[in-house]
Amino acid sequence: MGNDWLLIGFAAFVLTGTGLAAALAAGERKSLPIAVQAWAAAVALALLAAGGACAVLHLGRPELIFGALAHPSTGIFREFVTTGLTAVVLAAYLVALLRRAEAGTTHMLARAGALLALCTAAAVGSAFYMPWRAGWNTIAIVLPYAAWCLAGGAFAAEVLSEVSDEAEPSERKRSAFAALLSLAALAAYVAATVVSDGAAPVLSRVAGGDLTGLFAGAVVFGSLVPLVCAVPSRGRLLPAACGFISIAAGAVLLQWTVQCLGLPAWQFFAR
Repeated sequence: MGNDWLLIGFAAFVLTGTGLAAALAAGERKSLPIAVQAWAAAVALALLAAGGACAVLHLGRPELIFGALAHPSTGIFREFVTTGLTAVVLAAYLVALLRRAEAGTTHMLARAGALLALCTAAAVGSAFYMPWRAGWNTIAIVLPYAAWCLAGGAFAAEVLSEVSDEAEPSERKRSAFAALLSLAALAAYVAATVVSDGAAPVLSRVAGGDLTGLFAGAVVFGSLVPLVCAVPSRGRLLPAACGFISIAAGAVLLQWTVQCLGLPAWQFFAR
């Protein structure tokens, strides 16, 4: 797969970072300790930076980078812009926390970061939407990416609350709902692929073919394991953390499946 492992790394880092960024808004709503929020923001920012580095290294030549940024209709443009904006807002939020800014300021930045995080996750999925290519010729491919951002955010919010001794029973229910949402989103993408043009070769590879294990892993780790982790238990820190990590693993496996189906023919200058 060559340097296409970098795209898998990009998706893993960015989707994990966006999930953590989404959790910051929930932490602000509950007024979690500044130290907890600051550490979470710093980790989310580092994950987005790592994802951005993977994307830049994948493009390689500077002219490709500038060519992508010069064409707003491309998926990579959306990925770069949304990831960059999310990182900027997270950095501003972190600075505001460290400078003990007013609660209204940190609340606003956390909410803006969560909204941009969701847009970033959707942008990652939309970059693979290609009407001329079987398997990616449905916009429903965006749904699993966006849903995993929300699910990651729900489990990460639980982790932050547990660490802060501010856990509430409703948070576990939100995690369970988010896990179900991610499963429904993945099912919607599969259903849209089934009814799309030229679906037979794609389906033969993910249902009984060479990509069955990878796709099954995406379903299991991305949705089913988090659902199990949302089952009521005495201590929620470990299950919530496992759910968050499992969602990241599911994102890796889905991205790997997408990559193995065939390298996209990026058409930066076709529009």
